[in-house]
Amino acid sequence: MHVLKQQLWSCSIITLFILGIYLPAEANIYYVSKNGADSLDGRSQLTAWKSLAQVNRFVFDNNDTLLFEGGAVFNGVINLPGTSGKSKPAFISSYGVGKATIKSGLLTAINIVNTGNMTISNLIISGDGYKITNGTTHGIEYISEGPLAGFISNIKIDEVEVSGFGGNGIYFHPKDSVFGFSDVRITNCSLHDNGIAGLYVNGTWDNVKQLIRFNNANIYVGNTVAFRNYGRSGKKDNWSGSGILVAGTIRGMIEHCEAYENGAENGSGGAGPIGIWTDDSKYITIQYCVSHHNKGGKAKKDGGGFDLDGGSFGCVIQYCNSYENEGAGYSLFQWQTGNPWKYDTIRYNNSTNDGRNSSYGSITCWGFGKNYKVNEAQVYGNKIKMDKPGNAMVFLDNHFSNVHIYDNEFCLENGATYSPGIASKVTVSGSKFKCKTDTIIALPDTTIILTDTIIVLPDTTVAAVVTHQTEVRVFPNPVTNGLLNISFSNMHPGNYTIRLVNIVGMVVSLKHIELNQPTMLVPLNVNRQAAGAYALQIFNEQYQLMKTVFIE
Repeated sequence: MHVLKQQLWSCSIITLFILGIYLPAEANIYYVSKNGADSLDGRSQLTAWKSLAQVNRFVFDNNDTLLFEGGAVFNGVINLPGTSGKSKPAFISSYGVGKATIKSGLLTAINIVNTGNMTISNLIISGDGYKITNGTTHGIEYISEGPLAGFISNIKIDEVEVSGFGGNGIYFHPKDSVFGFSDVRITNCSLHDNGIAGLYVNGTWDNVKQLIRFNNANIYVGNTVAFRNYGRSGKKDNWSGSGILVAGTIRGMIEHCEAYENGAENGSGGAGPIGIWTDDSKYITIQYCVSHHNKGGKAKKDGGGFDLDGGSFGCVIQYCNSYENEGAGYSLFQWQTGNPWKYDTIRYNNSTNDGRNSSYGSITCWGFGKNYKVNEAQVYGNKIKMDKPGNAMVFLDNHFSNVHIYDNEFCLENGATYSPGIASKVTVSGSKFKCKTDTIIALPDTTIILTDTIIVLPDTTVAAVVTHQTEVRVFPNPVTNGLLNISFSNMHPGNYTIRLVNIVGMVVSLKHIELNQPTMLVPLNVNRQAAGAYALQIFNEQYQLMKTVFIE
């Protein structure tokens, strides 16, 4: 028996290693099995617990791991309340073959309050159906109550499938006016057949200032698919039926994600869902994503592919594909939030047959009023194909300031039109009209960025590095003191040109450098430049890098 236990322990460690789970020293592992018993200690597969009730009443240490038997179904919920005084397991996952299923019926499946430093992975989480469970029922709900808890940090959700909830598949819910979540990673998840959204990272609404607070920071969503999150027909006060929404956040990335067939049952006539979008956030990048066949519900409100919505500041959508959405392929919307919509960019994307509802175009701009404008926007390098009646560009009013749309390519056939009218505060230039025999839906996963480096966030000082360990840092961003620093580490040696280009394409600063050391810091004086968004280009004959820089 002792040998068998040792073999089972070894198998468990190997399984956790394959799942990418690092166990701190002196961590305990607890098992839950359909053949277990709550009277046992749970410390091995042979002495596993049986029920979620035992999980909820047990006092864990902070580094503990909780594993459920793969392929088994466990009925009930996991509640880890922050007010109980109990520590929480650092890892919740499956062991053995396949994923364990947490089936929670009419309740939120996993509810976690004021707890960070946690990984949830390799699970199936199922509710009784988005039409049966109510809108406050979620698959995984993280709550930050603050202020004593501070920011809840270091949360990972990976390889999780969530479906059948009237609320959200995964929901981050800050309840404090200041403190929310930071350093969160949601990866390789499948979020489908929920009511409000597949993934919703929210901020707190400030009734006094009439805006959503920036409660969260450093949110990453990657390789996640959100589909058939239909919406709630009885919810009239706001949208329902989105795929992925990151709101109330400073710094974030959504990449290599897909959203489709969301929103068909949205019940609101005043607000609609979007496939992938951000709202009331700063410095969010959405890239290499696909969003298609999304709808706006009975009122046909929104139902678009991608959106930089109210209060977006310094956000970018790039290298994405949008097609056959009922609403706009790419939206620039400012609603009546106190957070300004400013310095946002939509570039190098494709749109095919979006705006199937005639109220929208492939690219659609809207500002609620004179105090709620779309400001300092750039839309360039996009390819728009329409072979059905509809509009490539739609401007729903004239509440804009310094909106520049340029160097986009249009293929318009079979009754499709360029635009019913260009708003007076919008400049459009360099449009190209041509059609090709092939579709423009597919995009290769390449950019004009360095072939071995991808810069993750507009204002981060850390680059996501692949294959060559090259790092390029641009800081501070936004620039407030007139000096922009560019730091190179392990860059390919050679002569490079640094060029700063303003919003209308004019080169305002030019510098030639030779990189001949492993680490170099190059200052760029920008104190004579007007406030706004600029493109920073670093290139030579072999490599190119482009980054958005904001000067305040």
